[in-house]
Amino acid sequence: MPRFSIHPDICSTDGWREAIDRIDPEFMPNLELALRRMDFATCFDKDSEEATKVGQKVLSPVIMNQQIENTLVLRGFEKKLTSENYYPETTADSKRLRDIPHKDRKAFLAQEAIPYQEGWIEGDFFKKGLLLEVQFGKYPFVDWDIDKSIQFFRRNRIIGGCVLVPMPSTQSLMSTGPANWQTAQWMFYEKYLDLTLEFPLALIGLEVDLSGPLPKGAKKPKPQKVDNQLCFAC
Repeated sequence: MPRFSIHPDICSTDGWREAIDRIDPEFMPNLELALRRMDFATCFDKDSEEATKVGQKVLSPVIMNQQIENTLVLRGFEKKLTSENYYPETTADSKRLRDIPHKDRKAFLAQEAIPYQEGWIEGDFFKKGLLLEVQFGKYPFVDWDIDKSIQFFRRNRIIGGCVLVPMPSTQSLMSTGPANWQTAQWMFYEKYLDLTLEFPLALIGLEVDLSGPLPKGAKKPKPQKVDNQLCFAC
């Protein structure tokens, strides 16, 4: 039986599911298939180095990402979506640049002889105008994935998307630090993103079934509380 699944309560902009199904009816079924195909035992490939988990096996974000990728690529997803970024050296030039359409920025920088550094933003998976970010890192990276999605949309690279984040059940089997869906969705609504974003975007929770046995070396977690990841004094 599959141990990973999509949490049924999806945090999103209004009409997100209807928009996604209209753009690509197979997007969510493909994501759910990728999660259900993840091999629970194989994902426990990381030896914990934390004092409270010495000698324990924990879920490996690297292996989890790879297993998701293995299915999605076979279902027609591209592995990366990239877009150039330009970083002026002064605040004054950055303010000037923000009002220039992205496609015209490089020419504007050259025309105005503005010193700048060049870089990239990169998305995880992409298909039919829809972006999927898989985020098993700390909370600021979830926020960055949302910011990247906004940039991709403004540059006409995407028309919608989602960010996959661990539920507390999944987080409880990982090393300390990854964000969880409950924290991320609270901030999503605190920022009124469901009402202010101009395109369909969602935070999707990766749930794990804790009722069955765990692989050798993994310890049954205690009931998980939502960490206060926004406490700067912690």
